Amino acid sequence: MLASPLFVSPAAARYMAAPVWLGFIFLLDPINARRGGESLWIDVRAGDDRRLANLALSGLLCGVLWEFWNFW
Repeated sequence: MLASPLFVSPAAARYMAAPVWLGFIFLLDPINARRGGESLWIDVRAGDDRRLANLALSGLLCGVLWEFWNFW
């Protein structure tokens, strides 16, 4: 996902910010899990999806506020 903008056309690469940011999560989360740190993957496997839901809702809230403040 981190390299996906390199393999698409320049017109499509303009819209590849989300896969790049998600690529960092998919790259670093397994490293945290393997080293015994806090990990979204371990939380989801254990049936605790609160951290993932909190991150999703906070991202949604930040996105809505960002667009609201940039409306004008």
